[in-house]
Amino acid sequence: MEDITPAAAYGGSKGGVDILTKSLARRLAQNGITVDAIAPHAIETEMSAEWSEEERTEVVSAIPLGRMCGPEEVTEVALFLVSDGAAFTTGQVLNLNGALLMD
Repeated sequence: MEDITPAAAYGGSKGGVDILTKSLARRLAQNGITVDAIAPHAIETEMSAEWSEEERTEVVSAIPLGRMCGPEEVTEVALFLVSDGAAFTTGQVLNLNGALLMD
């Protein structure tokens, strides 16, 4: 049987970020403070550059957009969240996953 401990810890931590983001957003909104989070999936990084061609193909084939996210795309989302354009956006966890996970 495969050890599921890492998956449980990973899933629990992602759930914790989600609830923390929403809780802080609700609590801090009265002070004009917005709280959001970015939840990236498959991002082109030094770590993903080390994947075998088989691993990369498996990951990319599961993503409906058919590619991995570039780090500059994560940056653009972060810049939006700190901009005046996102002044009414709070309590959101933005999933950068190319339509892989649709809650």
